[in-house]
Amino acid sequence: MTDDEVPLTKTERCNFLKMDPLPIFRNLILFRVTLLLIGFQLGSCVDFNRERTGVVYSPFVYRNEDGFIPARDTYTTKNIKTMLEVISTKFSMISTDGVGAKNVIYTKNSTYYKGKQALTAEAAAYINRERKMKSINVIVGIELSDEEIKMKTELEVAFESAEISNRIYNGTVLGLVASHKDIGNKQTLERTRQALELVIKIKDRAHSMGLKVGTRQSCYEKKQSSGELLHRIANASDFIICVMHPGKDHVLSGGKAGFETVGDDLNVLRNLLKKTNPHIEVMAQIGWPSKGNEPWQTIDNLKIYWETANEWAVKNNFIVWFFEAFDNPLKNIDAHSAHYGWWKLRQNSDIDKRTGYAEKINEPREEDPSTDDQNGSTSPWVYIGVSLGIVFMLFIMGLFAMLFLRVRQLQDAVTTDDIREFIEGVPEGSPQSAQMENALKVPYDKSYEIPKDKLRIKRDEILGTGDLPYPGLSWNLDFVDSLVKGLRMKRPPHATPEIYKIMVDCWHLEPRERPSFTDLKLSTGHLFRNDPSGWIGNKFSDNVYSNMA
Repeated sequence: MTDDEVPLTKTERCNFLKMDPLPIFRNLILFRVTLLLIGFQLGSCVDFNRERTGVVYSPFVYRNEDGFIPARDTYTTKNIKTMLEVISTKFSMISTDGVGAKNVIYTKNSTYYKGKQALTAEAAAYINRERKMKSINVIVGIELSDEEIKMKTELEVAFESAEISNRIYNGTVLGLVASHKDIGNKQTLERTRQALELVIKIKDRAHSMGLKVGTRQSCYEKKQSSGELLHRIANASDFIICVMHPGKDHVLSGGKAGFETVGDDLNVLRNLLKKTNPHIEVMAQIGWPSKGNEPWQTIDNLKIYWETANEWAVKNNFIVWFFEAFDNPLKNIDAHSAHYGWWKLRQNSDIDKRTGYAEKINEPREEDPSTDDQNGSTSPWVYIGVSLGIVFMLFIMGLFAMLFLRVRQLQDAVTTDDIREFIEGVPEGSPQSAQMENALKVPYDKSYEIPKDKLRIKRDEILGTGDLPYPGLSWNLDFVDSLVKGLRMKRPPHATPEIYKIMVDCWHLEPRERPSFTDLKLSTGHLFRNDPSGWIGNKFSDNVYSNMA
């Protein structure tokens, strides 16, 4: 209970029982349906291991009204924070390609905000602080460049981003990664050398801040010049992210078969690099396009590819980074490059609303005659998810129906006024007191009265006579609920089974089932006669209390 919450009083708890449950029932059902719909928008039945899998992220997800991709400096912390909240429904680890620094001379606390991609780590830190836990970890990318000023600014902004983010919430940024598509490419060795020089240059500085350093690169070339540089990078780095994709001869078999060859290569590569540096963490970056000109470029294959990689990562204790979080219109080099994301922004949606982003596997497929699966069909997982959702909703409705019946039962059985009247008596002037006055006007039938000389109880033989019933129990709502459920006082020590049965009959939950006064006279009259058993005359002859009516 929070400091501003006040516990309910007994009266309030009783009033809750007296409330009409129908509006409550309806509102709770509507609330559950709303959550269910949001769940289908933001989540699915696909679960990824948060310790073994992460996702690459960049904020370019939409085009402006003129069809152009917004400039890098138009994205705000709020934009990015919303996207990270969507990502966090599936993943806890995020990696960026770079901070988006411009080709300007770096100035601390000023240049940082010119490249809005740098706000990724800061937005993650704000989320962690709000949640009071490290729910998102970030590896900040440093994109390599041939422009000396831009390269220096990119480096310094990356460090500044990590420093600010970890000040907001300690431990949000784990490391820095030198990134470029040409690192490890045997045709462009200069880029690989640049990556090696950068790692060596920043390693001590990063370690002093508690950050690890590494590279994101192609790792296929293990021999010749690029292979030698790969081993030197591995020797100097804390980690290396190997970008790998299935070969053309394997993708035709679909997502599952496509990854199996990648997984085999990664295991071989890890063993090879650990011989160079036993302490290096070898990771993978993989992806699959969900749209393009080839029949294997489908949403279903993307889903299968990611699921297969997730299972493999857990089994082989391997960290895998999926490429990438969102479909990215910036990467429009060809028909498929912009469609590697798990999520996409719905058409005409607000980028600051989580409901504007959709998991592609749950969305209706766009018609595209160039691919086999883009024919408007819906994934069977959608039907399974909807069916499970309906079953779950019916289950919840059943629970609330039971609650409704239970509340009605309690209302019929006992009310707050009943409890108060039982303990305090009927207040004068109330409708109940008027009813009692009317009842007293009915001619009194003395035949129902028990003569004083017939009701004699010996004080020293019946201990506790005259005490409140149910000794040792607290008279509260729980006690009342126990009575409704069937709790009854145990047989008093000197009550015969016959008397106790009459007592129990008088306590029947349904008033119509209780004995009338006429029934009671017939069933108890013989108990007060001078019968041969001597039950009255002998055992209780020394009377102390008597019927005073």
